Amino acid sequence: MCGRYYIASEDSDEQLRQLIDELNRREDREKAQFKTGEVFPGDNALVVCLNKKLVSRPFVMQWGFTGGDGGLLINARSESAHQKPMFRDLVQFRRALIYANGYYEWEKNGKAKTKYALSTEDNFLFLAGLYRPKAYESGHEFVILTKDAAPGIQFIHHRMPVAFSAREAQAWLNPDNDYERIVRDSIDTFYYSKAEGM
Repeated sequence: MCGRYYIASEDSDEQLRQLIDELNRREDREKAQFKTGEVFPGDNALVVCLNKKLVSRPFVMQWGFTGGDGGLLINARSESAHQKPMFRDLVQFRRALIYANGYYEWEKNGKAKTKYALSTEDNFLFLAGLYRPKAYESGHEFVILTKDAAPGIQFIHHRMPVAFSAREAQAWLNPDNDYERIVRDSIDTFYYSKAEGM
């Protein structure tokens, strides 16, 4: 599962600054606003996907598919997404990359919870997602794909996000690339440390 992730300030990351600069060139100030720091479901987030000309571009989208009951669906299981009617076409034509420096997960021990921050060695990754137009207003929304957690972090949680390094990320966006192979080849090594707060 992935219930929260985080983005460091733009001053600390050249890749993030480049994405923000491109976003600001294309969008007005209001449409280019997205959450940094700890990102929660329902927040507007920085997402990279293919435009109509099949060129990767940054966009701002809301995290979570809205349902008729007002709830949010924030994750989808990568093992079955390509078979489910809700996600099948999105897997083929609406793949997204969610920019992140890492994500948070909680280890549950009875009633106690311990919050961990997890990331890669270089503290940068793209989470794999699927996106669609919002049903009741303008804009788009996305979910994050998950898979079984790697052995080294299963004690924290049995699921983790599908994630890619910057070098591997473009392969995820290409609809001609095999979905199951790309998911299988995604990042399996995360480093973790206890995080402050809930």
